Amino acid sequence: MPIASLPKLQHWIGVERMKVAVSGATGFLGHHIIEALLAHGHEAVALSRGPFVHDAVPHLAFDLGRLCPTPDDFAGLGIEGLVH
Repeated sequence: MPIASLPKLQHWIGVERMKVAVSGATGFLGHHIIEALLAHGHEAVALSRGPFVHDAVPHLAFDLGRLCPTPDDFAGLGIEGLVH
């Protein structure tokens, strides 16, 4: 079943639009979470060690062992939530 055809999750009901950062965006779950956010009218920001290519999704380099975005990075992009 395509992600876009799934019913909206109850947690997102009443939330018009959020900008959500997703860690592990290049992985199986992260990719599908981003697609679900976009399908339900939200914005997404990809957090991953490797490059992330999606025209509608900005990317922040994210590696807990070496490079981690700061609160200023999140605030500068207007991020309102995080899926980790």
